Amino acid sequence: MKFTLDEIQKAASESGIGYVEQRALLDRLNSLAETKEGLRGSTILLLLGSMLLLTALRWPIMGLLNREGSVEQFALSGIACALFYLIGYKLYFVRQRVVLGAVMFVLASVTVSIAVATTQAMVGGGNLPGILSSKVFLPALGTVIACAVTLRFARHLLLALPLMTALWGSIVDGLWYLDKTGVLPRLEEDTVACGVGAAFIVFSFVADHRFKLDYAFWGYFVGACSFWTGLVFLTSDTELERFVFFMTNLGLMCIGVILARYVFMVLGIIGLLLYMDHLAEKFLGGGIAYQIALCSVGLVVLYAGLYLHTHRKELTNKVKRLFPAWLMALRPAHRA
Repeated sequence: MKFTLDEIQKAASESGIGYVEQRALLDRLNSLAETKEGLRGSTILLLLGSMLLLTALRWPIMGLLNREGSVEQFALSGIACALFYLIGYKLYFVRQRVVLGAVMFVLASVTVSIAVATTQAMVGGGNLPGILSSKVFLPALGTVIACAVTLRFARHLLLALPLMTALWGSIVDGLWYLDKTGVLPRLEEDTVACGVGAAFIVFSFVADHRFKLDYAFWGYFVGACSFWTGLVFLTSDTELERFVFFMTNLGLMCIGVILARYVFMVLGIIGLLLYMDHLAEKFLGGGIAYQIALCSVGLVVLYAGLYLHTHRKELTNKVKRLFPAWLMALRPAHRA
């Protein structure tokens, strides 16, 4: 059964529900309805047509890799972008198929970056002043603007993925430009990844408390992955650095419990396993004892996963009681 915005507004106005909550409820109801309907033939054709459009975009993409751009390539990427937006509008607002419509909007936002990069190459991108000559900054900025504008009308969480990814790319590229021009001191790749990732986590924390819709999910995901990847390459020389890596991953797991975000738990567990693997290899060598220890750890992790799946609610409540109330208060109220 499908629900229109007018029906939701009529029922909500009698219950005192605001517009943002109405829009969120509509998106949720329609996404559930789409899930129950299964994979229609129309859905398959839409996805197949989208894949063909993306395949056709190989030509401008290959040209961009060689710093080449033409009017034909720009026209192709522009037409593909317009088609994705038109189909997304039809699906999202007219047919009320919000998930497929959001996917089309995501593809349109990504295609914007190809159109921007093609335009940049046409005007001689390598000769443009300053950061405008970068292959990453302007296309990523185009995607950020496209996603931000689309989110004003179609408030779907999928649009936050290209937004956060492109924002990360534009910030990192901007920092590299400032590093090359001497404005900033010498930067290392791992330091930049950690710093930008930490900034994304803080930004997502603020967004998590401000919006009831889970826009922070992809911000946490991009930020945590960036921070953790930089941490892996930053701490690998001495035993002290490896121990700091171990403690930081414990901290990530605690953040995952406090904020109820599994991405921190997953990355923290992977980090702990890497540290345990290092200790086992150091003290047991690479012989049969090391292999037995590795298998034992794997079996323990599997058992822990099964036990957690069975007693998830009880364990969650016990773990919550381990943290002070002021720390658990950092979790947004809608995720409590």
